Amino acid sequence: MNLLHVRKVVRGKTARILMSNGDEIDVSERYRDVLFEALNVVRRR
Repeated sequence: MNLLHVRKVVRGKTARILMSNGDEIDVSERYRDVLFEALNVVRRR
C-alpha cells in the first residue's frame, strides 16, 4: 500500500482508511499500530 494515497483515517470499532481512489480498507488490529506510526497519527485513549 502506498501511504501517499491515504486520504483519511476513520476511527471506530474497526479502523478504516479511505484511499484516493475511493476504496475503504479495514485495518486489522495486527497492523493498526504500525500503520498509524507510519502515517504519524496520534493514538487516542
